[in-house]
Order: sequence, then C-alpha cells, then structure tokens
Amino acid sequence: MAKSYEILRNRIPPEQRARIDKKAGKILEEMSLNDIRLSRRCSQTELAGLLEIRQASVSKLERRNDIHVSSLRKFIEALGGKLVIQAEFPDGSVRIMEIGEKE
Repeated sequence: MAKSYEILRNRIPPEQRARIDKKAGKILEEMSLNDIRLSRRCSQTELAGLLEIRQASVSKLERRNDIHVSSLRKFIEALGGKLVIQAEFPDGSVRIMEIGEKE
C-alpha cells in the first residue's frame, strides 16, 4: 500500500525539510503559464473547454511572449485563481487596480 506524502515528509529531518521548502518556494515564485496549468492538474483540452476556445489556442497562448491582460486574467481565473498585477519599486510595491475594480 502506498504511504501518504505527509508520512514520508515527516521522516525527512527538519533541516532538510526547510531546505526543500525554500527551494520549492523559489520555484513557485516564477512559473510559465504552461507550468501554472500543469500545477493545477489541468490539460490544455480541459482549459480550452473552460475558456470556450480550441486546444490549439491554449497552446498558442502559453507560448506567447506578449499577452493581453484580459486574456491572462481569463486564463488564471479559469484555473481557479485571481490575477494580481503589482509594480515593484526600490522603496516598495504597489498593487495596480484592475480596470473596473472599485477601491
């Protein structure tokens, strides 16, 4: 019988677990659209159905270097997320309010 992830994880020494968690956190800070979709366990075909577009369109969207904010928002929301746009400055961060969003 397979062991649960939690049981296996608890067998790892705390110092090693902390290093693993730190590395995983770094990986999750930057992901491609393809990686985000895969991490949500969603196929291109399933996402295409949610977005009411063709699978080939999802593939093109994931490979683009430039994308409309509205398209990115739909992509993220179809996967159950919320798109947040933030500007980073040396003295702090500012969340950019979405078009149509009220204060």
